[in-house]
Amino acid sequence: MSEQPPRTDVTALNRGLEPPDDEISLVQVTAVLLNGRRTIVGLSFLFAVVGFLVAILPAKKYRATAEFVPQEGASQLSSLASLAGRFGIQVATGQESQGPDFYQKLLGSRAVLGPVLGAKYEVGTGGARSDSVSLLDLAEINGATPQVRVAKGIKWLQDKALAISVDAQTSIVTLSVTTRWPGISYQVATALLAEVQNFNLETRHTQAQAEREFLEGRVDAARKDLRSAEGDLQGFLQNNRQYANSPELTFQHDRLQRQVNMRQDLYTSLSQSYEQARIQEVQNTPVITIVERPIVPPLNERRHLLLKILLGLILGAMVGVGVILARRAFAGQQDPEADALKGAWAETKQDLRRLAPWRRRA
Repeated sequence: MSEQPPRTDVTALNRGLEPPDDEISLVQVTAVLLNGRRTIVGLSFLFAVVGFLVAILPAKKYRATAEFVPQEGASQLSSLASLAGRFGIQVATGQESQGPDFYQKLLGSRAVLGPVLGAKYEVGTGGARSDSVSLLDLAEINGATPQVRVAKGIKWLQDKALAISVDAQTSIVTLSVTTRWPGISYQVATALLAEVQNFNLETRHTQAQAEREFLEGRVDAARKDLRSAEGDLQGFLQNNRQYANSPELTFQHDRLQRQVNMRQDLYTSLSQSYEQARIQEVQNTPVITIVERPIVPPLNERRHLLLKILLGLILGAMVGVGVILARRAFAGQQDPEADALKGAWAETKQDLRRLAPWRRRA
C-alpha cells in the first residue's frame, strides 16, 4: 500500500500570511483621514485665522538702532601708572577691562537705565504742541513706591524694549530700542548713548580728581625735600670752599649732590604727573566712537504675517489628524479586558453599597 504525502493545512498557511489584528495598514489610515477631511480643513482654517489675528492685533512696534565701538586710546595709563612706569614699576590700571563686554553690561545696568527712565521725552499730540512725559508714564508702569516702579521699569526695558549685542570680530556694540512710538524709540536710544558717555566722563573725572589730590600733596612734599637737600648742599659749599683738596670733603659733597639730583628728578616727575592729572580732570574727550547714530524709524517692525498663517495651517492640520485618530480609536471595537474591568468595578460598587451603614439600617 503506497504512502500518501502529508496534507497541507491551507487554512493555517493563510492565517499565517494575514497581518496581525493590531497592525494598521497605510490604506486604512489614509481612508480614515479622507473621511475626516472636513475636520482637518476646518481646524487648519481656524488656526490660520488665529495666526492672522496674532500678527495684526498687537500694536505696531518701532525700533531705533545705534552702534558704537570703544576707543583703543581709552585704555591709556593714568598719571600714577605713568609715574610708576618711569621708575620701572608696573601698575595694573584696570582700563583694559572696559571692552565691548563691559559696555554690554553697562547698558543693562541700573546706573544707565535709571536716568533714562526718569528723563522726559517729547511726545507729539497731533498738532504743533508736544508734551514731555517720562518713560515710566508712557509705558504705564505702576508700583507701590517710586523704588518699586523704577525696578519694574528697568525690568521692562531689559526684557521688552532694549536689546544689546556685541560683535566679537569688530568689537562693535549694537543697541536697539523698540517701543510703540517711533520718536520715543529714537530719543531713548540717543539717551542711552548719552548716559554711556556721561558715565565714562564721570568715572574718568573722579579718578583724575583723586589722583590730582594725591599728587598735589606729593608735589608739595617733594618740593620741601628738594629745598632741604639744596639747603644742605648750599651750607656745605659755604663752609668748605676748598673741598676738592680733601677726599673726605669731596665724598661728602658728592653725596649731597646726589641727594639734590634725586630730589630734583622726583619733583620733576611728580610735577609732570600732577599737570597731567589736572588735564584729565577737565577734559571731555569721548571714549567711544559712534559708528551709527540712531534715527527715527520710518517703518514699523515686520510682523511675519505669511509665516504665522503658514504655521497656523500646519498646526491646525496636525491637531485635526490627532483628533480624527483619537476619535477613531475610541469609536472602534471594545477591548474585552476593558469590559471585564468595567464589570468588576460595577460589582465592587454594588458590594460597597450593601456594606454601607445607612443601607443596612434601611
